[in-house]
Amino acid sequence: MIPVAKRCNCSRPCENLKELPIGTCKLCRRDDLELRDSHFIPAAILRALREDRLPNPNPVIVTSSLALTSSRPITDHILCEACEGAFSRGGEEWVANNIAQRDTFPLYDVLRPAQPLSEDDELVLYEGRAIDGLRRDQLGYFGLSIFWRSAAHRWPMTLRKSRPPQIELGPFEEAIRSFLVGATEFPQDVALIVTLRPFDTQNLLATLPALARREGDYRLFKFLVPGIDYTLAIGHSLPDIVRQQCIVSSPLGLIAVSKDTSSYLGEHMRKALSTAHIADKLRRFLGAPRPGK
Repeated sequence: MIPVAKRCNCSRPCENLKELPIGTCKLCRRDDLELRDSHFIPAAILRALREDRLPNPNPVIVTSSLALTSSRPITDHILCEACEGAFSRGGEEWVANNIAQRDTFPLYDVLRPAQPLSEDDELVLYEGRAIDGLRRDQLGYFGLSIFWRSAAHRWPMTLRKSRPPQIELGPFEEAIRSFLVGATEFPQDVALIVTLRPFDTQNLLATLPALARREGDYRLFKFLVPGIDYTLAIGHSLPDIVRQQCIVSSPLGLIAVSKDTSSYLGEHMRKALSTAHIADKLRRFLGAPRPGK
């Protein structure tokens, strides 16, 4: 990549002008374009994860090798201006405005008046295509864009040379990219399942995409943003029951609400923290009394 004249592409006034490199956009694959400093997890969602009432308001970042609090987003120059705009319009902005926050969960509020398709002790299932205000296209585009970002690029971390995990999507990576750029329809042998977790005691959390498990000849990947659990299933042998749960391509556009009140991330966090080096500032913060206690 070749640097160009100093400019700034921040969304707010910035005193430090940045050099935008010239290169190939990883999404549209056009050459000789200015590449923006793209976020792995959108900035609006990271802002929602800040807890300003705490002594250290920054989000906690956990990888298999490192745990720390940081205000620095995970970014790199991979997208051109047009593709940045497509990601924002395609789902980032809508999802960021509808995630769970401390006193509100707009997306859950959209579902609550609707008549459930089915309900048991664990899940409430809704016919998404029949719910006014539910943008299945925005939810689906955003979810696929995050999974694609994790597979298409090895994102840098600014501290201790730790990097976020990179998932492997094989031939499905290109099928998803083609959909995101608008060249093809929703990819075959791919199902995107969305579950809301309004009752999770720790739902104001986000995770990076990771392989959840293998089921026969297909694989399941997961990530979360506050209140929304995304599962990506890929494989030529996807069972019909899995395909029917896809929020985008299934005839009913199914979306689920979990009744689970325990923390979905509890076990995951315990395992990660057992192997990670915990930064001193985070260790001191975890051992400090919380406000009001």
